Amino acid sequence: MKTLITIISITIVIELGLITYCNFQHTPNNNKIEQQINIKESFDYMSIPTSELNDTILLKYLREETTIEEYMIVLAQSVLETGWFTSSVCLNKNNILGLYDSSKNTYYAFEHWTDCIKAYKKWIYDKYPSYVDYGYIDYLIKLPYATDKDYKNKLEVLALELYKKHIPDEYESGVQIYN
Repeated sequence: MKTLITIISITIVIELGLITYCNFQHTPNNNKIEQQINIKESFDYMSIPTSELNDTILLKYLREETTIEEYMIVLAQSVLETGWFTSSVCLNKNNILGLYDSSKNTYYAFEHWTDCIKAYKKWIYDKYPSYVDYGYIDYLIKLPYATDKDYKNKLEVLALELYKKHIPDEYESGVQIYN
C-alpha cells in the first residue's frame, strides 16, 4: 500500500511539473489552443540572407511577423516566382515575389528579402478589397499580377502542396485556404 501511495504521489508531482512547464496559448491564425513547451524559438530574420531562405523560414515569417492572412498563397507565389528561391532576381535583388517595375522594365531590388514582403504587402496585399465576392488568387489574376495564362492553376496546386507539407493537420481536416 505504501508503494502504491508513493507511485501515485510521484505521478502527481510529474504531472504538475509538466503543467508548470507548458504554456497554453490561443493562436489567431488557426483558432485553436496549442500546447507549447516553455522554449520559445525566435528568429532574427534580418540575419538570414536570401541565399539561405526556404519555404519553412518564409512561412514562419509570414505567419508570425506580418498580418497577411493569405500567407500560404503568398508563400506559393514566392516559390513559383523564384523557382524555390534560386532565380537570379531572387538572389541578386532580394526580390522573392517577382515584383516588377513596368515603368523601368526591370525588377525591383530590395535591401533584404523582408523588404520585398513589406513592399508586396503595401503595393498589392493591402489593396485587396475585403468586400469582393472572389478570392485572393482571383484578385491577383485581375491585377494582373502574372502574365502566365496558367498562373492561377499553378498557384492553387502549389499552395495546396505547401499547405499539406507545412500544416498537415489542418489540410487533412479540410480547411479551405482560398476561395
